[in-house]
Amino acid sequence: MPRSNKLEHKALRLIFEAEDGIYQSEMWKKLGVSSREGSRIALKFEEKGVIERRKVLHDGRWTYKLYSKRQPVTLDSV
Repeated sequence: MPRSNKLEHKALRLIFEAEDGIYQSEMWKKLGVSSREGSRIALKFEEKGVIERRKVLHDGRWTYKLYSKRQPVTLDSV
């Protein structure tokens, strides 16, 4: 699997597992990539309609919080 696909898979997992969303900067730090690469991954997911990016004020700075648009399947949802 190419490196970008592994990164995207890890990024999606981080976003899906974050119950109240995840800050974009937190995502790229956990992935060990630059802010530029992390932003590109988030934008790609947003364009595909997989996540929602919301601009938020965090610690006095504007950033984006990423939320999954897809809910994990559970027995309760069946």
